[in-house]
Amino acid sequence: ETDDDFDRLMSVPFIPFRPGIESYTALRKQVGATGVVTTFLVGPVDVAALYFRPEDFAIWSIERKDRLHALLGKIRKHMDDYLDYLLANDACEVVWFGGAEQVVPPLGSPAMFDEYITHYERPLVDRIHQAGGLALLHCHGCVRRVFDRILRAGYDALHPIEAPPMGDMPLADAKRAAAGTLCLMGNIQVGELYGATPERIDALCRQAMEAGKPGGGFILAVTSSYYSSSMTDEVLANYLAYIDAGRRYGQY
Repeated sequence: ETDDDFDRLMSVPFIPFRPGIESYTALRKQVGATGVVTTFLVGPVDVAALYFRPEDFAIWSIERKDRLHALLGKIRKHMDDYLDYLLANDACEVVWFGGAEQVVPPLGSPAMFDEYITHYERPLVDRIHQAGGLALLHCHGCVRRVFDRILRAGYDALHPIEAPPMGDMPLADAKRAAAGTLCLMGNIQVGELYGATPERIDALCRQAMEAGKPGGGFILAVTSSYYSSSMTDEVLANYLAYIDAGRRYGQY
C-alpha cells in the first residue's frame, strides 16, 4: 500500500522455485502420443499483480512505471531461473503464460501489452521455442485491440477467446484474424457448465466447432478451470455433455 511496502517487497531474497517433477514425468509417460502435457510459467505481470489491489496496480501501471518495471525485472529473473529448471527436466512441451488481462483494454491501452507483456515474455517464449516447445497465452476479456500484438509476441496458442459480453471477439473473427498462424483454444464459458442444460452445452460446442474447426488450429475448451470444491450432478452432466460434443463435432 505504501512505498515502504514496495521497498520491503523488493528486498525479499531470491529463493529458487524447485517443485517436484515426478508427477509431470509420470503423466507424460501415461499420455504418450495421445496428447500433450502442459506446465505453467504464469508471467511476470500476473505475479506482480498479486501484491496489489486491482485499482492500485492499474494506477501504478500508468503513474509509477519506474517502480513497477523494477519489480517486473526482478520477477523476470526468477522466471528465467524457473524456466532453466523446466528445460533441464524436459518439461516445456507446452507452457502456459497468464496475466495479460491485467493490462489489456479496458484496464490498459493496447500499447501496454507491448510494454508489460511482450517486453518481459517474448524472451521466455523464444527460449521455449529454441527447446522445441510451444507457448500458450491465457488472457481473459477483451483481446480484439491487442490481437495483432499477441501475434507479434510469438505465442503459439491463445486461450480462451471469449465472445461478448465476457470478451469482445467472437470466435469466427479471431479465426479470421489468426489466419492460420495462431491456435485458438476455447470458447465455452465455464459459467455455462454451472447453470446451463446438457442440450445448451451441446449447442454451444457445435457452434464453437463450426466457427473454429475449419482449417484446423482450434481446441475446444472451457474458459477456466472448475473452481468449486465439489461438483453437483447437474454440473457433471454438463461436463459430460461438453466432452461428448467435443468428440462428436470435432471429427474431421
